[in-house]
Amino acid sequence: MFQSHVVQLAGKAIKWLGFRLTDNGETSTHFTKRLALAQVAFLPIQRLSMPGKGLTPYGARRMAKGIILPILLYGAEIFDPIVTMIDKMQKFWNRVLRWITNAFYATNITVVSAEACLAPIKLYMRQTREMTAVRITTAIPSNNIATAMLLGGYPVVDDYRYPTNRRQAFDNNKGGMRPKVWNSTSTTSAQVRLPIDEV
Repeated sequence: MFQSHVVQLAGKAIKWLGFRLTDNGETSTHFTKRLALAQVAFLPIQRLSMPGKGLTPYGARRMAKGIILPILLYGAEIFDPIVTMIDKMQKFWNRVLRWITNAFYATNITVVSAEACLAPIKLYMRQTREMTAVRITTAIPSNNIATAMLLGGYPVVDDYRYPTNRRQAFDNNKGGMRPKVWNSTSTTSAQVRLPIDEV
């Protein structure tokens, strides 16, 4: 039932913690998978509310923002999708907005977005990145490894920084567990963790 979340080879992309990493750093592989997963999740939710019956618009909005949006934006904290990928994600998000509001297909999407009280995907991505940056820079470096790895001159709560050997920082964690290198292929039992994103 449980499987290692470390790596799964699929073509040229390597899956690690739900991220699909490539040697050239392109993000289309990752967000194409996220879009497909969001579309699959949307199908059963859409059946809950047919036009004129089922969920209220408020309930449909909460379902979309609580289930579909996190699936679609997983990884947006660190990955920056290309423009064509954002357009594909926005096109799908427009379908979700029309489902929430039960609006006609010809209705202006700006009006539909305002009626559904949900922003465009590009704004949610920007918000996700900014909130991640705020969370890292306002944390206490002795409690947050990512904060402790910021440059020495970066203003944070205190001046504590981890030494230059950054992987050594993980030795101080409870149990002395280090995360595996992302492109490692070892799947020994000692390295098996609960998967964050199995699919």
